[in-house]
Amino acid sequence: MKKLLVLTVISLLMAGTSIAQSCMTDVWMCLQNKQVGKAKKLLEECMPGNEQNAELWLMRGNVYLQRYEDELERQKTNPKYIIKDTDAIWIANESFFKAVELNPNVEPKPGLLDALTGQILCARPFYIIGQEAKKNKQWEKAYKYLNAAAKSLKLDKENTNIAQDLGYLYFDLSQIATQLNQPENYKAMLLEATKVKTPVPEIYLLLYDLYKSENDTIRCGEIIATAKKNVPAERVIMIQELELEYYVMTGDLEKLNAATDKLAIEYADSAAFLAKLALYMTNSDQFQKAESYLEKGLAVDSTNFELNQQMGYRYFFEAITYQNLMDKATEDRNWDKLRELKETEKIVLEKAHTWVEKAYIINNNDRENNIMLQQLKVKLIKEVPQELKDKVDSYKQE
Repeated sequence: MKKLLVLTVISLLMAGTSIAQSCMTDVWMCLQNKQVGKAKKLLEECMPGNEQNAELWLMRGNVYLQRYEDELERQKTNPKYIIKDTDAIWIANESFFKAVELNPNVEPKPGLLDALTGQILCARPFYIIGQEAKKNKQWEKAYKYLNAAAKSLKLDKENTNIAQDLGYLYFDLSQIATQLNQPENYKAMLLEATKVKTPVPEIYLLLYDLYKSENDTIRCGEIIATAKKNVPAERVIMIQELELEYYVMTGDLEKLNAATDKLAIEYADSAAFLAKLALYMTNSDQFQKAESYLEKGLAVDSTNFELNQQMGYRYFFEAITYQNLMDKATEDRNWDKLRELKETEKIVLEKAHTWVEKAYIINNNDRENNIMLQQLKVKLIKEVPQELKDKVDSYKQE
């Protein structure tokens, strides 16, 4: 009796396999004859009961991918054509993945795509659909399709731009995650980008800001180290600036000075960058060092607004440091010291005024510079030109 039952089960299994093989042959013939619609109908009829057949899933992926391409071609020829299988590309991709899940070594019939190629080919349609959804602010749909595009694209080992392509994809996904109020996915997408060694600097900047907001200085340092390995030379300046900010944040003046000295040589011809280096020095109360960078920049371009403005800032913030000293002298009733400090402060403020006014002559429409210039004129009891007064008054009405 047991033997008879086993034979019956085996017979049923063989019958099912035979039916599946026959069905796949019929579907394959339809595809060869460009009868995609008929192939789809036949395939769906023989799927029930054969859900564990990897070859059938692979065939299904091919059918639905061709269905997707066929409908796109029809719409291209006839703009009035309405696509019927709107989920065809999604079904195709799921089918390819299912085939590999059931049998990683599943082989296609002649003339059809293997599962890996099929998955990779789904990446571009997913990207197009996802970007269109993003454009229309359909955030959930955009995330779904762009995430699927990333998963498919990740399989393409021959793509020489894979790290960059995935980097921008994960960047998009991180921004969509913020629209969906999904902080965990935001972080996860940025981290996925670092795993593929993306050369996109914006990814590392965002992760740095994230860890900074979490007060995780260790991870901030790790992100900078990773970025320096992956970001190409032509864009690494963004990471170098980030590293300077990191040294200021951690109070590591020794490394900050070493880094700025190195960069001052590397970017000796860039007036704008030297102005940035000076700002880091000013913010860390290293005024003489700030001045040395600014002088190098002014030797390159004496009419550069930022350099002139930063030189003014350098003296303005040095003057501020005298306030505590004057407070201490007042507390100690050391009037001679107080008088000396006030005189020194005035000299420093006069230098600040000179440079801020030079910057004003170069560009009289910079809000911060205009406000500082008026403050300095008032403090030094100098006449405020009507033009400057009008500009600063206009800011109060904004």
